[in-house]
Order: sequence, then C-alpha cells, then structure tokens
Amino acid sequence: MKGYIEQYSEVTKLLLREKRGLVVLAGGPYLEYADAARHAGDRLVCMAEELEGQRPVDVWVPTRDFSTPDVRALDRGVRTVVFRSLAFGTRHFVGCRGGIGRTGLFMACVAKAVGVREPVAVVREQYDERAVETARQAKFVADYKPGAWRHLIPLWAAVGKLSR
Repeated sequence: MKGYIEQYSEVTKLLLREKRGLVVLAGGPYLEYADAARHAGDRLVCMAEELEGQRPVDVWVPTRDFSTPDVRALDRGVRTVVFRSLAFGTRHFVGCRGGIGRTGLFMACVAKAVGVREPVAVVREQYDERAVETARQAKFVADYKPGAWRHLIPLWAAVGKLSR
C-alpha cells in the first residue's frame, strides 16, 4: 500500500479556509485514487454516475459526464462534507471519471458554501485550471445556494475546535 500513499500524496489538495475552520479536499480520477484516498483516511465523494458500485463511497452524488447533478443530492453532499470537515477535521477525496468537470463543480459548491466569493476561479487556480468544464456547470455553481443548514457552520466549527 505504500506506493498508493506516495502516489496519492502528490494529488493536488484544495484548502478552503472558512473563518472558523478548514476544509481540505483532494480530487482526481475516482478509479485511480479512491483506494489510496481511503487508505490515507480520507472520506470519498463520487460524482460519476457511471461508476456506481465500482469502489466504496461515503458521499454519492450521481451525475452524468459533462452534466450537473440534482441540486438536492448535491446540497446533501456539500452539507455532509462541510460538517465532517469543520466538526471533525475530516479530509475528503472528490472524484469523477476524469477528475475535472464534475469534481470541480462539487469543489466549487463546497467553496461557495463556506463563503468563497469566486468559487470557480479559486478551484481553477488552486486545483485544476480546467475544473468546472462546461458553461452549464459554471452556471450551476453560480446559481447554487446552500440549504438552510448553512447557518449551522459556526456551530460545527465550534464543535471542531472543542474536539481537537
């Protein structure tokens, strides 16, 4: 397994500093890195509808390639990632078939949820310049509004500080 960990350690990480905590996301092709990410202790987020059942998954947001997810499924996934990250310091690996479009969309929505003003630009700058591949995906991120859970972020971050 050591080779997996060494390979996975070179995967680009996106660090999102919420004023009260930190969200750490890694990303890439799901089939290539999911096992190594799991072994490294990361939780797994799969965005690729076509990969259902091919690897373990903690957060499932089935989305067709070059498309956008169901907003409710996406919001549940974003909420889960933000909560686990801020309350428990959990790292997450986000992936799809290629690790660019759908992966970038999810990362950008997490960034938006924690208050990043230009989430697509931040993800493209810090993760992959090709992230959020289509105009439809970029519009989805622009239109995304985190659910009513967003007001709980300060509480989750406070729990995280107490538990560390």
